Amino acid sequence: MKKALLYLKNLIFIFIVIALFSYIICMKFYPDKIKELTGFQTYVILTDSMEPTIPVGSLVVDRSFDEEDQLNENTIISFKVNRLGDDVIFTHYFKKKEVDESGKERYYTQAENADRYDDYKTYREDILGTYVLHIPYAGKVVQFLQSPFALLELGIILIILLIHHLLWNKFDKEEKAQMELQMSDNANYSVQDEPVPVIDQTNEMPREELSAKTAEADANTDKVEKEACVEAEEEVQEEPYIAEDVLFGYRTTPSSGAFENGGAGFTLSVSVHGIVRLDVHKKKKTARR
Repeated sequence: MKKALLYLKNLIFIFIVIALFSYIICMKFYPDKIKELTGFQTYVILTDSMEPTIPVGSLVVDRSFDEEDQLNENTIISFKVNRLGDDVIFTHYFKKKEVDESGKERYYTQAENADRYDDYKTYREDILGTYVLHIPYAGKVVQFLQSPFALLELGIILIILLIHHLLWNKFDKEEKAQMELQMSDNANYSVQDEPVPVIDQTNEMPREELSAKTAEADANTDKVEKEACVEAEEEVQEEPYIAEDVLFGYRTTPSSGAFENGGAGFTLSVSVHGIVRLDVHKKKKTARR
């Protein structure tokens, strides 16, 4: 926003300089053409004859005066005067008109602070225009611009503006590049300073995973125990001894009554038929829960 306002300010200044330069050229070489095209013309007040209404150094804007126009008394007009052989322009009040000794209409004019009419003889063809408005102190600027140094000064101003524009563009580009570099460095620092997520490298498992592992282990244990029970049930039971057939018997584990399959160890027996039998007993598998 600041840059746009500065650019607009420079643009307005350049426009004013070009407009004044064009005005000076046109008024210097083509005053009549400007008067015909616009219907207005400007004059500079050089004396205090119209103060305080029109201060010294003011720029007066007049409407062109045509032959069919009528003047009212106390109208401010600008007119030509032959003063010591030179044509000068005065801006005074119009007071009255009369036919002089030559038979022509003479227009009598008077300054603001004067107590009598002007001594200059003014006729209709000498009247240049009627007062519209004035711009205080602008006449001094116009006077300077109409001087021989004006073109030189304007040229210097234009050169300064051109150099300023070129240098401004150069500095602007350098500043923009520096800002982009700084933004890039800041972005790199931000990436480097970003905290790296720490990976948990401990052997501890999450609570949910640990619960799942425990349940799976329990299930495997139950499965093994069930298989053990099935094997114990499927184990072939040893045939029991028939007590009536045994004539003599011996077991490594004390027992009372008939010999049954039940203990661990061996059994030596002699049947009534003279058959000797040695059996080695295995311990029965029992399932634990």
